Amino acid sequence: MIVSIDWLKEFVDIKESSGELADILSSIGLEAEDSKPFEDLEGVVIGKVKSVDKHPNADRLSVCSVYDGEKDYQVVCGANNVAKGQTIAYAKVGSVLPGGFLLEKIKLRGVESSGMICSAKELNISDEHEGIMVLPESCIPGNDFVDEYGIKFLRIELDITPNRPDAFSHYGVARDIAVYKDRPLSKIQFIEKKIQKKTGIKISVEDNIDCPRYVGGLVKNVSVGPSPRWMQDRLIAAGQRPINNLVDISNFVLLEFGHPTHIFDYDKLDNKEIYVRRAKKNESITTLDQNKYKLNNNQLLITDGKSPIALAGIMGGFDSAVDDGTINIL
Repeated sequence: MIVSIDWLKEFVDIKESSGELADILSSIGLEAEDSKPFEDLEGVVIGKVKSVDKHPNADRLSVCSVYDGEKDYQVVCGANNVAKGQTIAYAKVGSVLPGGFLLEKIKLRGVESSGMICSAKELNISDEHEGIMVLPESCIPGNDFVDEYGIKFLRIELDITPNRPDAFSHYGVARDIAVYKDRPLSKIQFIEKKIQKKTGIKISVEDNIDCPRYVGGLVKNVSVGPSPRWMQDRLIAAGQRPINNLVDISNFVLLEFGHPTHIFDYDKLDNKEIYVRRAKKNESITTLDQNKYKLNNNQLLITDGKSPIALAGIMGGFDSAVDDGTINIL
């Protein structure tokens, strides 16, 4: 499991470096390793894209003017999402990227380029490499990238044994730190909303030993779109790829306090109910990864009363997945 240090600070005061924190967690039974994402990163600063022009000799390249807080530099960029006015991570000439890659002044298709506008992958933050990383406008050009913004992505990798399910969440790990260091533990904050108790959805379970409890709620008229930046950053720091607000909320809840959830597109359910049961011999399900699996009595299913809509505790079904057109969710 990957835990974000910035996320842990939501619940407990952390004064230690990432290396010291990893040693503390290992000493109290949570084997931890400092991932050191920026160990080899040097000289990357906050920059501002002042202009973007088409490269004269290459359709897929742009010639940008980048301000580093003091001067403007010409940078050739191949990302299709680069745009005027963006705040970005700028690797100047002489800076070093992870892997020991030293930035030098070069020519790309006949145009001089001084440095690089970085993607998240080039900064060792995530595997996202399809475009440059666009930063909040509050970041100040010229400031060191790691100190100004990269610190949000410092993380520790935990190898948690099966007898410690309490540590499969940021809140659980923060609780251990709070107890060991005798520091206050903040509570998770909830905003209570007035809800209608009866949804008209029948929820039942075949065997209470297989599934002691299953809870569902209906939310209508949702709007699917990107998650707020702070949520995306938290998920990225914890090793997850942001998808959309619905998927991200589900993953966020799981990673924050260890409670798994799944969101179904309510309108895609043929029968408006939930029935948890064992799979039948040769029954099949196509999961979110679009792979079809043949099942047997060893697998537990979430069904709509008849057909499988999720492989319990593992993955949801493709046919009931949320998408850009989702309006009502279960």
